[in-house]
Amino acid sequence: MKNSKKRKATTKHSKNQEEKVNLFTKHFIPILILSSYFIIETIAIKGQIDYKGFQWLAISVVNLFGLGYIFFNSKQLNLINAVFKKNILLILLAIFFILSGVSILQSINVGQSIVAYAALTPVVTMAFVFFCLLYKRIEVLKILALVITGVAFYESFDAVSAILGGIADGENYSTLRRATKGAMGNQNVFAFAFVVKFPFVAYAAIVYKQWWVRIAVAVTLFLSFMTIFFTGSRAGMLSVVGQSVLMLGGLGYLFFKTKEKTRFIYLAASYAFVLVASYFIYKTIHQNNTRPHKPVSVLAQEKKPANIITGRPVKEEVRVKYWEYSFDLIKDKPLQGYGFGNYELYIPKYYRTITDGNRFSRHPHNEFVNIAAESGIINSLVFLGIFIASLLLIIKILRDKENNYPDNVKIVAVIGFVALAGYFMDCMFNFPINRPPMQIWFGLIIGLIAAVYLSYQEKLSEESVIEKQPVGLVKLLAVSLLVLGLIVTVINYNTYVSYKIQGKMIADLSAVNKRQQQNLSKPEGKRIPVKPTYNYNSLVKELPKIPNLAEDTEPIGYKLSRYLLLEKRYAEAVKVLDSIHQYSPYTGYDYYLKSNAYDKMNKPDSAYKYAKKAYYNRPRNLSYYKTAMAMAQRTGHVEDLKPMFEEFSKYSPQAEVHRTYIYSLIRAKENTTLIMSETQKAAELYPEDTKIQNLNAKLHSLQNRR
Repeated sequence: MKNSKKRKATTKHSKNQEEKVNLFTKHFIPILILSSYFIIETIAIKGQIDYKGFQWLAISVVNLFGLGYIFFNSKQLNLINAVFKKNILLILLAIFFILSGVSILQSINVGQSIVAYAALTPVVTMAFVFFCLLYKRIEVLKILALVITGVAFYESFDAVSAILGGIADGENYSTLRRATKGAMGNQNVFAFAFVVKFPFVAYAAIVYKQWWVRIAVAVTLFLSFMTIFFTGSRAGMLSVVGQSVLMLGGLGYLFFKTKEKTRFIYLAASYAFVLVASYFIYKTIHQNNTRPHKPVSVLAQEKKPANIITGRPVKEEVRVKYWEYSFDLIKDKPLQGYGFGNYELYIPKYYRTITDGNRFSRHPHNEFVNIAAESGIINSLVFLGIFIASLLLIIKILRDKENNYPDNVKIVAVIGFVALAGYFMDCMFNFPINRPPMQIWFGLIIGLIAAVYLSYQEKLSEESVIEKQPVGLVKLLAVSLLVLGLIVTVINYNTYVSYKIQGKMIADLSAVNKRQQQNLSKPEGKRIPVKPTYNYNSLVKELPKIPNLAEDTEPIGYKLSRYLLLEKRYAEAVKVLDSIHQYSPYTGYDYYLKSNAYDKMNKPDSAYKYAKKAYYNRPRNLSYYKTAMAMAQRTGHVEDLKPMFEEFSKYSPQAEVHRTYIYSLIRAKENTTLIMSETQKAAELYPEDTKIQNLNAKLHSLQNRR
């Protein structure tokens, strides 16, 4: 009897193994293509200013292989015209893509719009590829879940071991956490890459019953949650909690319906244990490596969701101000927008009084707001419609009364929706459209939900019988995207090359700045001549025509003009700056550089004109303020000193700002009464500033001697 049971168990195990092997061999090329997308986010190419240059290029290349495979195998893939005519998600995505393209007509920097659009095109293509290769092959997700688990384990193990190893070596804990970025260059992006991955990792534990797979999944989930916590992304943490509730609720509904209560309780308890354990272990590590600080009473903060996400009262949260100023931007062009990819060019005009220096957020940290600003409110609603349509499709699948959808497919629908909820959360507080790893997961999620819904629509199969060319539309779409993809690949290659050169330029100019600062502390005769490694002419030859905007949002021409200034080619620098002003008219940095050039050319009036323009463009930039004050004093525009001082103090009162004003008055030989009055006022406002206190004491001493 026992031998008989063993033989049955062995036979069952052999069948399962055979099914997996058949699944893998039958769909080998689709699995290979789709898996290639997931691996991209793990690759870090050194020497670039940002990893996304390589990542967009890699996605574009994989897309070409995917489209080629779809074109030559459309019949074998069962891709009939009807699945595209009734594919609401891909249709909405196509409308969003078209409206984004139309908005380029409004752009002040068409080159930047083309680069941004070249990054959006692969996303639409990915969704198409994922849909085509998963349509009527939902079982392929079983293999993909293992690939995703492998990717998540590799990234999370690397991140957690780096932090724990660093702590053991005595490294600064805060520095270690800030470095938790993977190959994505940003903590929030890294956190949300796990937020959208973990539902697929959990799916592997549901479909595979082998003990080693479930242990691997548990370890991967544990490390993934730890990584999210270590990044410090509050939105990511909140999203994990919300998604966990959605996932357990959805799966509980399905398992109880199929009378698999015990299995669900086991899986849910295991998942909850991993999540809670990872949090408490993280909390212990965090508390043991963080200096104690006075806790802020929750009652002292406004009780709004944003407090939980940002950790600060809503009124003090600069992100909320970004949204407010972005709404002002949208009001000016609500329907047409400012052009896809051009938000970062216009918004400095609105942010000028809320951020110091040249810093400003190139994104409003809300994707729907960003889309409304760039391509209009209608397009933002279309993008929102993708999420609403996905939710409605999922509800329709789960409430299926005709038994079209098997229970295992309904589980996939729940997993896809939970992942989409994580992406939606990222859209609410970050900018996933700008980050390739997040767009890979978006492509998977949209393609998967569409494939799940349409794979079991029998009416579509009936329609295909009467179609004369059942795959004609599929081939047309594949060819169109293939041609567009080739163009986009060239553009993304140029961006990749540009990012590499930008990386060299920034490192070079930073080294020059450092040497210049060192020279300031030396006597004039002992200063070492400062020469950059690269020169203007060689860089112009190397750099592609587009992008014309650097990754840090300033025109590349600004950096090139700095080389001209270092080479003492001042007139040429002014010409370059004049030629690129329209690419980014509201930063004020080109005015600052022109002021520098005119000053070197001994044209003080022109130097002051542009120093003043630069300052009023960015009235919280200390360098611009000091330059404008110095030039005003030198050119005899003493009447401008007080208004400039009051402008800065209105937004950001500082001891150094007040001190600069006083020194400018002294150099301009203003009347003693005014100087004494301002110094006394500054001494009262900034009692801890020793320079002001010493100056005040010195002036009073001189006054008493008289």
